[in-house]
Amino acid sequence: AVSLRKAVALDPVNKEYTTRLGYTLVLTGKGNEAVTMLTRIHGEAKACVEVARAFRRLGQGEEAGGLL
Repeated sequence: AVSLRKAVALDPVNKEYTTRLGYTLVLTGKGNEAVTMLTRIHGEAKACVEVARAFRRLGQGEEAGGLL
């Protein structure tokens, strides 16, 4: 995640870097940070839905429920 954070810092409008960092944050259990990151490119509502879906796919429904 450190390299992705650096990439986003260097190019904050790069959608690929921002998206990858967002989903990496989900994988590390940092849902709120993931929503913040994905909100940059999707808007808050869609970011919440995307992060919740990712948590559900990982079998972490309790994390997903807190976002919806």
